[in-house]
Amino acid sequence: MYRSRDGRWTVEHVIGTAAEDGRPRDLLRVSHSGYQVAVCRSVDEVAELVNLADLELVEDHRRPLAPAS
Repeated sequence: MYRSRDGRWTVEHVIGTAAEDGRPRDLLRVSHSGYQVAVCRSVDEVAELVNLADLELVEDHRRPLAPAS
């Protein structure tokens, strides 16, 4: 998981299902202040929401990865 230095933004890797073909795919779940705001397919999509230079890698021991909703 990545978290912004101010702690408001998080980006998590999740495995989701593609609407087009129903197959699993890698997705990036973006949250702001604990609320999910987007599920992105690429880092470029994340960069439209968050300054990537402000993100730091953090280990998340709270829970295992959950499927994207």
